Amino acid sequence: MKTSYILFASCLFLFSCKKEPIAIDVPWQISLDDSQAINYSVSDTLEKYNNDVDDVINKAQFLSFMANLKAMAKDSVHVKEYLREAFKIDSAGVCKNLLKPIHKYLLLERPDRNTSMSPILDYEMDYVIELFKKCNFQIPERKQVSEENARFLYWWSYIRVRDQWFRVPQREADWNVQTRIDEENQKIFDQIFTEKNFPQEKYFETGLQVLLLHANNADWTYKWLKFYLDTKNADSKTYMFVSHFNNRSFVSNDPRIREIVIAYEDLYKNSIQ
Repeated sequence: MKTSYILFASCLFLFSCKKEPIAIDVPWQISLDDSQAINYSVSDTLEKYNNDVDDVINKAQFLSFMANLKAMAKDSVHVKEYLREAFKIDSAGVCKNLLKPIHKYLLLERPDRNTSMSPILDYEMDYVIELFKKCNFQIPERKQVSEENARFLYWWSYIRVRDQWFRVPQREADWNVQTRIDEENQKIFDQIFTEKNFPQEKYFETGLQVLLLHANNADWTYKWLKFYLDTKNADSKTYMFVSHFNNRSFVSNDPRIREIVIAYEDLYKNSIQ
């Protein structure tokens, strides 16, 4: 009898100590302006929201927030795990509140100059693109890019935002950081695009021009400038770009680059005679 009473009492104690489910007031994604980013402490926020997810009512929202937070903390292990679980719990909520704003951010006519990109894109860009498809998001017609090239479009949009981060008038320049970003962008570009799979749409041609103007890596510039010029006929628009490249590029005096530029300039001049 005594043993039974102890077990019963223990059960009551455990039941009474069980946490009540709570709703946690956090955003679906973390997007900060410059002033907010300066004062934002990832470690303090992680400590503050170190909750057991089973005790959270708005689990999908909390997991989405935590995926962003883990990405900011460079904890790539948990980013996809949290995203996948959030989507499983509430796909409609994740599509509407996390992925739709990210999709809009990436496809603006000009890169967003006011708030940071969702940090999950630094680790799970391809998974986010997969979720875009599950959410039935469409590429705007104005982009003139086919759905089969959607992955390339989103990746280029991601690169483009990074390319412009410290090149915008509203932000104080930090060329040391921008140079590092440019170098990272070139590596990302080479991971996504090859000479064989490079899309034919004008959107990507313009994007390649931008990276060529900003690159300070002669090897990378030679490879992609040669590819670009090899695909172009002798036309005035390309000639104007080459002239602009000569004035803007950090590596336009590299002998290999000068050789292919001069060859194109001669081709163009001969075509108009």
